[in-house]
Amino acid sequence: MAVLAAGLQPASAISPAKAADLCLDSRMRKVAADLVGAWSQNYPFARVIIGSDGQYGDLGVPHPAVTGANFVVCAASYNLIKVGRDGRAYSVTMDRFYFRITGTGEGYQVSLEDLPDSLEGTGMTSRELIGRFKINGRPYADILAENQRRIEGKRQ
Repeated sequence: MAVLAAGLQPASAISPAKAADLCLDSRMRKVAADLVGAWSQNYPFARVIIGSDGQYGDLGVPHPAVTGANFVVCAASYNLIKVGRDGRAYSVTMDRFYFRITGTGEGYQVSLEDLPDSLEGTGMTSRELIGRFKINGRPYADILAENQRRIEGKRQ
């Protein structure tokens, strides 16, 4: 999943200072947040906790993780404030993910680096992916386990 970020012309090589600037650029951050929102629709658990509000998410302060001649991979977190059915606000966070900014002839292309469209063919498990999310600071895996215990308790 990739999107071209318009309005910026790439330099011939990406210096460490330029890499940091690109990771922090609000346009790049917006594109990366939008990509996470779109990506979340591929996984039932992420679709439930992010939902159609993904475009309203924001990134924590991203920083360069890897820099190449015409690209930088930025490490970031994803943050979203949602309103539940009961009208109370809660936060959804994904502690870490990586997005790539690649210089092209037309500008910069932003793509998700480690969030696959499908788990098939990757070394990642759904449990590992679920483990990245928190709701109001609580690991989403713990919330799922608690809900499962509650459901099992009702069956007995």
